[in-house]
Amino acid sequence: MLVNDAGQNKTKKIKLAIWILLTLTYICIEPFLSQIVVIYCYNILYIPYTIIKEVFPILIIAFFIIFTIKRKSEVHFGVIIYIAIAYIIYLLASIVNRTDISIWETIVVSAFAECIIIMPICVNKDNLKLFIKICTVLYTILATVNIIFKISPNLYDIVCGYQVETFLTGWDNMTGFPLMMGLFFALLNRYYNNGKINLVIYVIIYIINQYLMWSATALVSATILLMFVILPIKKICGKCNFIVYIACILIVFILLVFIWGNLSEIEPLKFFVETVLKKDMTLTGRVEIWSGVWNLIKEKLLLGHGLTENTAMYYDTGYNWNWVHAHNLFLQTWYEGGILTLLACFAVLIMTAFKMNKCQNAELMGIFKITIFAMLVNYQADQFIVHPWLSGCWAGIFFICNFAAVVAENDS
Repeated sequence: MLVNDAGQNKTKKIKLAIWILLTLTYICIEPFLSQIVVIYCYNILYIPYTIIKEVFPILIIAFFIIFTIKRKSEVHFGVIIYIAIAYIIYLLASIVNRTDISIWETIVVSAFAECIIIMPICVNKDNLKLFIKICTVLYTILATVNIIFKISPNLYDIVCGYQVETFLTGWDNMTGFPLMMGLFFALLNRYYNNGKINLVIYVIIYIINQYLMWSATALVSATILLMFVILPIKKICGKCNFIVYIACILIVFILLVFIWGNLSEIEPLKFFVETVLKKDMTLTGRVEIWSGVWNLIKEKLLLGHGLTENTAMYYDTGYNWNWVHAHNLFLQTWYEGGILTLLACFAVLIMTAFKMNKCQNAELMGIFKITIFAMLVNYQADQFIVHPWLSGCWAGIFFICNFAAVVAENDS
């Protein structure tokens, strides 16, 4: 009997190790590789990228189906149904626009897999703690490596052959997602594993990254997240209904896209933007971009323009440039998938709010609330993935939404 028990325990550990490896590879390495443009130039990176982007998501979804069938009474489904609806409407909008979606089928599967991957992990609290701890370490390493590249620019030539804005080397404009995900896991690690030292280390690395890059967009969102470590603000963030956060982000969206141009002469605002953030009042041309994209959106308000192989949305003669994206998540979503897709995305956020309301643990829910809010703020002027929207921006947000919903259901 003892031999059988030992064998069963060993089998369980092997299965757990495989699952954790699969999960961490997908969560941490998949977006890492997908942001490196040169993967298409170097065969040595092409094969693992293909495996991660195509094979891993299918394995994850298959594992989830089997796991759900075997232990369906233990699995909470969070907001995954609403996430699926958002993706379906988005793809239907592209089909209606007669765009070729075959090249994005993998992206849809990949994004959906990223959202469901956390659900089986949450069933076992020990597995969840281990997952959070390892993710914290991995994101800390990535953030540290980025500092090294920033301090030693000559490493671009050694590693990439030329300077290219990637997940690893140059988070200036794409800084929101990876750095915020790292702080998100560091905060969770502090809560679940009492990782005070890990949190302090990551906060220091986070601040150094922000100083070296000085991205105004990232700085604003980083400030929001960093304020959460202050006890009074932590309590307020945790108790505040997430619907309030959604309302605030809508106000920010309206102010930036539709009203900002009329505020350019207000002196205190000019001082903050030009002196503190070191930006011009057009936000590096974003005001003109938003205006141009909005004119295109009005042509197809309901179902948008759909996916297209041509990533350039329009040509701006004033800047002599093909704008590849809207520099605003909501506008980009509206442009590609129409108002129906945008509403479906907001439905995910609203249903997440209802799920989080069930949980009595304000501090834990506060971590999810403030991270999603900070990401949405960041994506009002930038995007992690240039094209299409669901590959990076919403996929990351949806992942945290479903994570929050499942944790809330487990703890309620």
